[in-house]
Amino acid sequence: MAAAIQMLTADNFCETVVLKYDTADVYGISIQSTGWYIKLCIDPDVPAVAVISFHPPMFPMTTPAGVVNPP
Repeated sequence: MAAAIQMLTADNFCETVVLKYDTADVYGISIQSTGWYIKLCIDPDVPAVAVISFHPPMFPMTTPAGVVNPP
């Protein structure tokens, strides 16, 4: 999981979502022909990254790098 997060760039950004207590960014990335949905939150006060979701996407995700499709 850590390697996939380190591979993320601005081209993998999909959207920002508002959660109950925070705001998170959603990224879509294809690794070895497998699509991944990654939702994370960056705490600027600590600084720390909290991974909220990491799984194959349920629906196609449009990013600047292209569409990330579900399996």
